[in-house]
Amino acid sequence: MAADQRSPRHPISVRAAADTRDVATDWRIRDVRTGEVFNIRAIEVTPNRQYVDLLVESGVAV
Repeated sequence: MAADQRSPRHPISVRAAADTRDVATDWRIRDVRTGEVFNIRAIEVTPNRQYVDLLVESGVAV
């Protein structure tokens, strides 16, 4: 299997709020429907400051 198939990266956008602006790359998030855990690799606030874009990765160690 190629490296990108074993550790898929996914962009996720969340509404900007005090809690979401505090997110850091040493945090992890979990999909409550599937239980899958994702490591946060990159964080960017959109130019209009209404959303926070997260680049997350699953299937790899922290």
